[in-house]
Amino acid sequence: MLKKILFVISIIFILTACAEKQSAMFDLQNTVIAMSQTSIVMTQTALPTKPSSTLTPVSTDTIVYPTPSVLPSATITPTSPYEAEHREIEKVVEAYFEKLYYMRNSFQIENFDDVVSSASDGRIFLKTELRKQAVGITSARVNFLRYASYSYTLDYSEIVVFESGQRARVNLTEGNSIVYELSIPYGIVSSASGIKHIIMLRNEENKWKIIYDVYDDYSHRSLYAPTPFPEDVLNSLDKILINLSQGQSGPALPEEGKLFIPSEPEQLEKWKEYETALAEKLMPQYPRNTVLCEWELTEKTEQKLNVWAICMTTLKSEDAGSYYFPVASMPAVINIDSDNIVQSIDIPKYGNQYISDFWKLFPNGAWKDLPSANAMEKHLHWRRVHPNEPPLIVLNATTIPTATP
Repeated sequence: MLKKILFVISIIFILTACAEKQSAMFDLQNTVIAMSQTSIVMTQTALPTKPSSTLTPVSTDTIVYPTPSVLPSATITPTSPYEAEHREIEKVVEAYFEKLYYMRNSFQIENFDDVVSSASDGRIFLKTELRKQAVGITSARVNFLRYASYSYTLDYSEIVVFESGQRARVNLTEGNSIVYELSIPYGIVSSASGIKHIIMLRNEENKWKIIYDVYDDYSHRSLYAPTPFPEDVLNSLDKILINLSQGQSGPALPEEGKLFIPSEPEQLEKWKEYETALAEKLMPQYPRNTVLCEWELTEKTEQKLNVWAICMTTLKSEDAGSYYFPVASMPAVINIDSDNIVQSIDIPKYGNQYISDFWKLFPNGAWKDLPSANAMEKHLHWRRVHPNEPPLIVLNATTIPTATP
């Protein structure tokens, strides 16, 4: 009888020990899975959209939690059921930023129909954004702040898809490295970082489109400013464009001590031919009778005229407001023959070849003194409403007939 009692007690003891051990194993397994899942969320990072030689992405140290050998490896499921949508959203965002940067290289307003929603909220956002870009481009032209070379990074901190896959929010931080046109001779690279964006998108016919992009800049009251933007923001942008496009009549004489290079009399007589050649080269997308040009001679040889040329169309860019007229502004080489007839015109190509073309065409630099870009652009606005007025180079040469190099 005593043996049977001892046997039962032994069985109870063994079962209790096994139960406690099994419970401990379950607790340990749950803990490891939870820690592993937390580690994945903490270490999610996004690759930059564009390689950059000057911006080094910051790596995040990963904490590895060892899994006990007695347990099988945990299978991790995606953190979002819309992971497949994330890359498509990133492509749209990358295309949007590429257009923004390219505009600061070409000084031309881009078409955003493929990345921005055509619905009312998207159009209102784009109307404001393009007006802001027009102000920035106009200021950059007259101050020689073209993005002659650029690279940028987009560091995604969050992509959230919601409303059953119909809307999305992207939080990211933008950084860039830029060589401005003014800095080309010195090779100075300017960098910026920490520019935060909140971008909202909508799925329209199985294509993601941007509704708006809110970011911290001078025209927003704060990073989280509401959109569409208040009417007073649009009005203030228009006022800036009006001030920048105030016309100027009469010649803009060179400053005291500045070298003035007049054109030859034969060239002045042919100024309409020169203007036509520049208009067709710098702004071929517009009808010839809608383009006016100004140019300042910076260097001349027997068969080459190095100039800074600015051409403007008399057609408004409606997307950027009623006060913006597209302009091309850049150095150019006018190739002439012995009879001063224009044979061809060479200009740097837009995009990543701009600086290499710049040095190829102007090995000694495009200017010794900065051209009077602001005066030329203001005179183009004057000529829009006074079409019989000749360019400043003609007026200046007439005003200073005795000027010599």
